[in-house]
Amino acid sequence: MKLYSASIVLGLVLLLSGCGLLMSDTCEAPPDARLAAFQIRFLKTSTNQDLFSPPTTYSRDSVRVLNEQGASLQTANTVGVSRDPITSLTSLHFSLLTAKENPVLDQLISRTFIIYLTHSDQDTLRAEYELFKNDCDKPEFKRLAVFYNGKHRPEARRDLQELIILKP
Repeated sequence: MKLYSASIVLGLVLLLSGCGLLMSDTCEAPPDARLAAFQIRFLKTSTNQDLFSPPTTYSRDSVRVLNEQGASLQTANTVGVSRDPITSLTSLHFSLLTAKENPVLDQLISRTFIIYLTHSDQDTLRAEYELFKNDCDKPEFKRLAVFYNGKHRPEARRDLQELIILKP
């Protein structure tokens, strides 16, 4: 009888713990479009090395990004450091949306950014996207298209994967 009761208790414990696994919180780490950021790596066309590696006319510190109103955006330059400075890679990071703004839902939005690599070298990045509110009540990309200097960049999917830009 004790063995039978222990089996029932053990079965109930397993059943209840299984229910906990089945009913896990799906909103633990949902996609949130406000956290999506562009990550752009610039490479020299001739060598596929980092554009900012010597010898170069480009400086990491001179890169600026402006939005369609001409306001400067907060950017971050991260460097993947290696032992050889020539193979160290710089990525430019900036957000498509800001945490402060209320996202527009179910409407196609187009945003344009001007990237100044030098005073005379500027590129255009345009993002067209539509957001929806996911099951966790957060904005998520329904669709996203990214264009760099007018050319569609299909590798920039819903999570804004890294873009690699080749410069002469």
